[in-house]
Order: sequence, then C-alpha cells, then structure tokens
Amino acid sequence: MIKSIRTLAWVLSMLFLFGCDQETKDYSWYMLHPLALKEEVTTCQTNALSGKNVSQCKMIMQAAYDMTEIVNEQQREPEQFGQRVMDEEYRLQRAQENKDEKVYREQLQRVNVLMAVLSLSSPS
Repeated sequence: MIKSIRTLAWVLSMLFLFGCDQETKDYSWYMLHPLALKEEVTTCQTNALSGKNVSQCKMIMQAAYDMTEIVNEQQREPEQFGQRVMDEEYRLQRAQENKDEKVYREQLQRVNVLMAVLSLSSPS
C-alpha cells in the first residue's frame, strides 16, 4: 500500500515537472521574453522559404514589430517611457483594488511587457 502511494506520488510529481516545462509560446509569451523572440525571428527568417509554421511565424513577426515599437519609444523618450510605466503600474493597482480580475490580468500583461523592455536596456 505505501509502495503504491509512493509510486503514485512520484508519477504525479514527474508529470507536474514535465508539464511545467511545456510553456505555451503565444504572442503574450514572446512579448514577455524579448530575447527568445529575437531568436525565433531569426529562425522564421531562415525558414521562410520552406513554408513551415507560417501562422506561427506571422504571430512571431507581429510580436517582433510590436516589441520594436515599444523599444523605440523607450529609447526616443526615456523619461516619458518611465512615466508610462508608472501610469500602467498605477492602473494595475487600481484594477487590483477594484477586484476586476479581467482588467487586472490585462494590465499586469502590459506592465510586464514594459518591464521586459526595460530589462533589455539594463546592465547585466
């Protein structure tokens, strides 16, 4: 009995660990991981002639375009970009206070994207 419980616990923990490693890489994921996005853009450009994963590459290229726009904004006007980050964080706080889960999740995504952009220009 104890052996079967241990075996079950081990199997469940392995499923959990392997399941966590399989993160969905959609538009939102790439916007939060700009370095991975850059690698995928290169892959899409290299494989463009083969026609593989056309819809995935379209999504990646759109994310790259959007990320480039945000990075350019941050580089052009860093003070205004910093103010934008603070404004978005304030909106996030308001959404949390209002207990509006949908608005909170959307706002959290915006803040996290801006933070990802900031991390690109931060010294390592």
